[in-house]
Amino acid sequence: MWERTLSQKSVRLFCEQKVIDEAKADAYVYGYELLISSVVSVLLVVLIAVVCGDVRYALSFLIGFIPQRIYIGGYHATSHTRCYLAFSGLALICILLSKAIAANHLFRILTTVALLGISIFLSPIEAKNKPLSEKKRSSYKMVASVLSSIDFLLAILDRKSTR
Repeated sequence: MWERTLSQKSVRLFCEQKVIDEAKADAYVYGYELLISSVVSVLLVVLIAVVCGDVRYALSFLIGFIPQRIYIGGYHATSHTRCYLAFSGLALICILLSKAIAANHLFRILTTVALLGISIFLSPIEAKNKPLSEKKRSSYKMVASVLSSIDFLLAILDRKSTR
């Protein structure tokens, strides 16, 4: 858990310099830990894309996945390492599939239909330690469905992938 250690040291330094109120230190440690974890996850996806030979697919993955993940919910890893592995593995699969999706218009439509179905029927998938209120559940389902619908419409309207 080097992320926690680094965030604790950073917050301790900020507290010593009176940048952060010590009463709020725990919240800042948690926030910095999430920030570090998020940055590492994004950098891993970019590294995977560089190795695969096309950073555009990584950017497409991140731009499409992150908002969807916020509102659809899903797997919550028990450690940062497991989160990195799951996120990087999913990114690798998506990057490898991106070439097939770009080359086959029907495949793209089918994948966006699957995402739309998940958004409408299964979202949001809550973390056990962070239950959502009914109002928030409804709001998240609506946003996830709208985002997935936009993706689906873009897939239908994008004819260049069939050329």
